[in-house]
Amino acid sequence: MTKRFDLIFLSIVSLLVFITGCSPVSLIQALHPENPDIKYIDYTLKSISAKQVNFVLNFSVKNPNQIGLKNITINYELFTEGRKILSGRETDLALIPSGESMIQVPAEITYADALKIIGPLAERLWSQSKTLPVDAHVSINGKPTLYDGFSTGELFSFNYSTTRHIEVPLPQDKIDSALEKMRNKIKNLGQ
Repeated sequence: MTKRFDLIFLSIVSLLVFITGCSPVSLIQALHPENPDIKYIDYTLKSISAKQVNFVLNFSVKNPNQIGLKNITINYELFTEGRKILSGRETDLALIPSGESMIQVPAEITYADALKIIGPLAERLWSQSKTLPVDAHVSINGKPTLYDGFSTGELFSFNYSTTRHIEVPLPQDKIDSALEKMRNKIKNLGQ
């Protein structure tokens, strides 16, 4: 996620320099943009229904740049082996200048989608695979606005879609620990 976000942030800033000659450019003329630091914090369960689970993934984003970015939304779907894992719509992306922003990414998992990935996921876990292949279909759109404490500059509207392949590391130590606990419980049932 960090590499994709870094690429998006730098692409937007680069496009601003080349396409516009107005206020947004004056905000970034003397600035050499740095990549934001993104960290996963936790998740918040929002709702459970007969068809799906809705939750929010919470991220902390530290923007080292003196300019902020707002008015951008992201839609996404994540797939493994052709089966949908997770999706989210209309996620707002806003970074405050020289500070830390909390980004909340809404997500939903339908039970039908979850059942489709159990087999491939279990196979990878049992084979002690170190990663899970994920294809991310992402659409980014909006009318980016750059700002600092003194100026604000709106840009052109855009819509950008891409698909990226990501190898997501599996937490093998936690998986091994959970499997060992299951084995012990099963062993204790027989006694």
